[in-house]
Amino acid sequence: MVKCDSRRLYYICAPQSSQRTRRDILQRDRVRALALREAVSMTPDEPIMCSLEPDALRSRRDALLPSLIAHAERVEEIDAGYRIRFADATRLRSIASVIDAERQCCRFLEFRLTVEAGGGAMWLELTGPSGAKEFLADLLTRRRV
Repeated sequence: MVKCDSRRLYYICAPQSSQRTRRDILQRDRVRALALREAVSMTPDEPIMCSLEPDALRSRRDALLPSLIAHAERVEEIDAGYRIRFADATRLRSIASVIDAERQCCRFLEFRLTVEAGGGAMWLELTGPSGAKEFLADLLTRRRV
């Protein structure tokens, strides 16, 4: 018997007997995975905009993405956004806090942080849906000027 539990966004499979068989558990997990995948695919795209008010953006600008550019060794343009290279991982904590702040106000952005082995360089990739690259270009060039 399959019952829908809408509060959890997946189906719960309840077998006829009191003991669950391995097959029942596997089936339940497959149904959960499909339902979760469907729920995620149905979420609307985030708008390409910062949710901060202009005054808040001005006051926090030095703590957000543009502030990282001053410490970057190199900024590269990639297909869906930008890749920023830092000489080493000494700024790891400050970059992580910027990512955390940015993901809350610019929810459409995707962040990928790579730290090379042996104390090597650190790369931050900033990407997003169509239009995000232009948004990032405006944000990053405003700081350089």
